[in-house]
Amino acid sequence: MKNINGSSKKSYMQMTPNNYFIGHFSGKSITSGLYNSFLGYESGFNNTTGSKNYFIGYRSGYSNLGGYSNVFVGDSTGYSNTSGYYNVFLGNQSGKSNTTGYANVFEGNKSGYNNTSGYRNIFIGDNAGYTNTTANNNVFLGYYAGYNSNANYNVFLGYESGYSSTSGTNNAFVGYQAGRGNTTGANNVFLGYRTGYSNSGGANNVFLGNYSGYANTANNNVFIGYYSGRYNTTGENNAFMGYDAGRNNTGGSNNAFVGNSAGRSNTTGASNVFIGDNAGYTNTTGANNVFLGYYAGYTNNANANVFLGYEAGRLNTSGTNNAYMGNMSGRSNTTGYSNVFIGNNSGASNTTGYRNVFVGDSAGLSNTTGYHNVYIGFESGKSNTGGDYNTLIGYQTGVNLTGSYNVAIGKNAGSSWTTATSHVAIGNSALASCTGGIGNTAVGYFAAGNTTGSMNTAYGWGSMQYNTTGTNNVAVGTLALNENTTGTLNTAVGNYAFNTGTSRTNSTAIGNQTVVTASNQIRLGNSDVTSIGGYAGWTNLSDARFKKDVTPNVPGLDFILKLQPVTYHLDMDKINEFNQTPDSLRRPDAERVKGGMLQTGFIAQDVEKAALEIGYDFSGVDKPKGDDDFYGLRYAEFTVPLVKAVQELSAELEKQKKINEELLKRIEALEQK
Repeated sequence: MKNINGSSKKSYMQMTPNNYFIGHFSGKSITSGLYNSFLGYESGFNNTTGSKNYFIGYRSGYSNLGGYSNVFVGDSTGYSNTSGYYNVFLGNQSGKSNTTGYANVFEGNKSGYNNTSGYRNIFIGDNAGYTNTTANNNVFLGYYAGYNSNANYNVFLGYESGYSSTSGTNNAFVGYQAGRGNTTGANNVFLGYRTGYSNSGGANNVFLGNYSGYANTANNNVFIGYYSGRYNTTGENNAFMGYDAGRNNTGGSNNAFVGNSAGRSNTTGASNVFIGDNAGYTNTTGANNVFLGYYAGYTNNANANVFLGYEAGRLNTSGTNNAYMGNMSGRSNTTGYSNVFIGNNSGASNTTGYRNVFVGDSAGLSNTTGYHNVYIGFESGKSNTGGDYNTLIGYQTGVNLTGSYNVAIGKNAGSSWTTATSHVAIGNSALASCTGGIGNTAVGYFAAGNTTGSMNTAYGWGSMQYNTTGTNNVAVGTLALNENTTGTLNTAVGNYAFNTGTSRTNSTAIGNQTVVTASNQIRLGNSDVTSIGGYAGWTNLSDARFKKDVTPNVPGLDFILKLQPVTYHLDMDKINEFNQTPDSLRRPDAERVKGGMLQTGFIAQDVEKAALEIGYDFSGVDKPKGDDDFYGLRYAEFTVPLVKAVQELSAELEKQKKINEELLKRIEALEQK
């Protein structure tokens, strides 16, 4: 034991009020350095002016000259330090090569071994930061962490994390062998067991989760979750979040996969967004897709699809340009393309059908191969499988349809259609009872309640609503042809026109409440009408080419003289009772006017009796065709017997004229005698 001024050649302990040196030649070169504590063989051997240093261990701080406020603990720790300060080196040969580096913390065997001038580094672990020489502001924690790094601003935490990194900067690797293969990659964050393991030059990546981004070498990726982006190599600008998300992606770029196994099989597919458990699971090369929901687009390998909802587009394989939104929407689609399905179960069974638009819960639910269809509304077109070119809009429109070329708009419109073809139904429950048939058109609430009839046209609320098998009918107006069921070739124009009769044929009713009472009948106007006219007379067909059995046997005076012209008033109550007109549809003011008019004419029954008395089948009498029909007269046909009567009178006059002339001659002869 000897003080600083001792003359012995060997010194094992030197203790002054300002310095404590213990060990052979420890602090041997001290001059003005103060408050140092050196413990160990030749510890602080060359220290001269350095102050406030703590060197413990064989040759620790051996080369230190003026470095101050350092703590070196371990064999040869800080051996080469000359002027470095504020350093803490703990462990065998930790910071051994440090010369001027300052504010470093090295802890562990050979940690920061080669550091020379690097500063503000923290290396903790066996050989942590071993190769670092001049880099600064790094944190390496773990066995061989950052072993080869010589770059700035890195954080490596974990066994061999950042092991191969050389010049990569601004990296944060946390986990066993996290970023182990990184060399020049910068601005990366790897967190988890072997995350970013093979990343060499990839930059601006964030990998969180065991094995996430394990094989990555590319840039600008975010992988979060166990095995997320595990095999990605050159794919860039990807975001994978969830267990196995984007696991097999190799070169696909600009993808976003969120959810367990989302985009798991994707390899080179680019610009995809898969969100949800197993969303886009099987996709490998498909690009520009958006899948959102559990198992959405699970088997997809096509391009430009949008699937949103639980199992939406789950079985799609090569179908492109589809948009499915809603739970199970387009679930079974495989190769169908250019479809739009919106709503739970919409188009759920579609396989190869294409260019369809289904909007609404269960809209087009059963469609498999049908194409060019538009179904909008709850369960619209629900049962259609292979029908094409249908347009169905409204709640349960065409819900049972299997046919093609139909249009239905309105709640329950065409709701009973099955094999129907080329129908148009517009209005609540229009053509609701129709099952088959071809070419029916119904516009209006409950218009044309047709079953299997074809080629019918109904416009108006309730028009032709009870029609069943009737065909080729036209009804325009509220409740027009309302009672018709099996009648055909009828036309009704006007509110409540042709409102009675179930099986008329080839009849026409024009005007409000116009009543037809038999087949092959035309009626204009109701009983309230007071005038019918125009600017030309009525023309009847009278071409000799179209007549046969022509016989001049029309009676004249015998018939005319039996007729009894009368005046009368119409009994409006009796007429409305016969026509079964409800009081709600009667028009009292109009009836009062019409009933007050003094009419001139004949009584049809009297005319019929007069004709029968002379054996004349007079076509001017329109006889009833049934119990619900009534008598009428065709006044224009009275002209024919009138002409005959005039002819008979003329012949009689001519005969009398000849007689008179003969008598006059006789008189003149007598007078001459």
